[in-house]
Amino acid sequence: ANSNSSYILLDADSGRILYEKNKDERFLTASIAKIMTCMVAIENGNLFDLYKVDYNTTLTEGSSIYLEEDDEILLYDLLCGLMLRSGNDAATLICKNVFKSENEFVYQMNLLAKRIKMGNSTFENPTGLNTTTFNYSTAYDMALLMRYAVSNEIFLEISSKKYHHATTLKKIYYWYNKHKLIYNTDYVISGKTGYTKDSGRTLVSYAEIQEMKLICVSFNETDDYNLHQVLF
Repeated sequence: ANSNSSYILLDADSGRILYEKNKDERFLTASIAKIMTCMVAIENGNLFDLYKVDYNTTLTEGSSIYLEEDDEILLYDLLCGLMLRSGNDAATLICKNVFKSENEFVYQMNLLAKRIKMGNSTFENPTGLNTTTFNYSTAYDMALLMRYAVSNEIFLEISSKKYHHATTLKKIYYWYNKHKLIYNTDYVISGKTGYTKDSGRTLVSYAEIQEMKLICVSFNETDDYNLHQVLF
């Protein structure tokens, strides 16, 4: 493990911390912030609303599902593209449409964080990109968020897909989940990957092993997949 990394292993049923290192140290989230984006959308949006893609959304930097201008796509499919491929364009379109304004969406991200006692987290955007705005969290806070998220059936259904295909007016999408452990182990059910140059690697994994439900979160850990398997 890196010396300046942070990680936690949490029992999802009881909320008990089983193992941790620097669990309350704040780091840039990168794309694991999309877990919060997904939950705000599930709780406040209509999954079967069609969202029209505007030109600006197609310009979103970083990882993308390559939305095309004037196409229309279901919120449900956008959430699959968000969680499986980490689409920043998906996050942007979701943020523009669930409420009347993007500011309101970000406000609701922070409100939910407060509600589930994420005491060291701040969200400024729905993507996890950190070029102009910044999302900060801790291993403990992200474990709390994942614990909350996996108790939601729709979140679990979307985030545990190995792949998803979606058909729109303009194209057929076929997405594989970026989280390697969802394929390579029989116990990791769900999770989210993240990486930016400034944040380093971030990773959240949810596992069911025998009767246990476990959440692992790591920040700035280069060998993160291996670390998660070792901790599980």
